[in-house]
Amino acid sequence: MDENQMMPLQAGESFPFMGRLVDAERTETGIFVQIPADMLNNAGLLNGVSRVEVWREMDGTVKFRIATLCEICKRGARLYPLDMGFAKKNICLECYTSLTGNYPSQEPPTPTNENNTQIEQEQP
Repeated sequence: MDENQMMPLQAGESFPFMGRLVDAERTETGIFVQIPADMLNNAGLLNGVSRVEVWREMDGTVKFRIATLCEICKRGARLYPLDMGFAKKNICLECYTSLTGNYPSQEPPTPTNENNTQIEQEQP
């Protein structure tokens, strides 16, 4: 079996991790992690080099997200498209709600920021 594929779980077994296990190669200048291509579908990462924000949690978890800036307030955040008539802007949730008085259609009606944990629920 290819070493990059996971062994299928046997009946009654549970997987102790939330995601997939991949190899991380540490060098003098940083780390290289190859993320499986199917996990990147619709992630906003194009072929080639993309800038991402990386941070470490106190529990040792290393996280990253695409480095996107709001076109209005210039803060790093998840962006939502807004057609302003004269231009289409990609803006953060706070700017979106302050300009429109509404939440983007895919966002639950509770304010979030980078310090809150976001839980995405599956749609039925």
